Amino acid sequence: MDKALHEMGKYGVHKENSIYGQSCCPDEINGDRGHLPKLMATHYGHSFPLGGLGGAPFGGKTGFGAFSHHVPDNGNVIIVFGPHIGFSIDGEAGKFLRTGQAALSTACGALVAAYNQCLSGQGWGREPRDEQQAWLRTKLRHFCPHAAMAGNPMVEMVTKAYEVIEEEMLSIVNTNFGSGNLVLLGGIQINMPYPLPGYWLPKHFSIRSANMAPIDLMPLAFGR
Repeated sequence: MDKALHEMGKYGVHKENSIYGQSCCPDEINGDRGHLPKLMATHYGHSFPLGGLGGAPFGGKTGFGAFSHHVPDNGNVIIVFGPHIGFSIDGEAGKFLRTGQAALSTACGALVAAYNQCLSGQGWGREPRDEQQAWLRTKLRHFCPHAAMAGNPMVEMVTKAYEVIEEEMLSIVNTNFGSGNLVLLGGIQINMPYPLPGYWLPKHFSIRSANMAPIDLMPLAFGR
């Protein structure tokens, strides 16, 4: 967060003139202290939720439009987005031991479920009462057999999930909200077993405005 705030500050993006939103999975462990979504929401004092299962921006163009037009006059819009993956104490990807539970559960549960559903050949169509999960299956179903051949399928799945989420995010955002900047910080939230801290793997960091083409901030902030 410190690195991101430093780079944004060079463009006049500060707490006082910006609005913050995030497209992260609603899994409660993503709100653990020290995780980037929690840190950013605490720093800005608010957060507009754009995401749903898996971290996909299910708020869509309407959600982004509503959120971005809450921006301070001549101010900036900041969005953190991406999926997450948990790890067990033994290093098993896609599993996490939650507080108060004796057995491991899945993280991200939606991505693990999509993986299993696609490999089983079931539930590929739309489901009116489960649209978000159906979207994840549709986006990932052709990739699941490839992930199944990998040494660590859940790592492959969350990496691919990030790619489709980034593509979706870039398709719904715009700079029509005013003269300020739009900052996008995408990555993968890594939920480490307690009491270890969580980590954020940055994959995208850019800034743009109605009068400025997108600028890649990844090399300056994260050296990649």
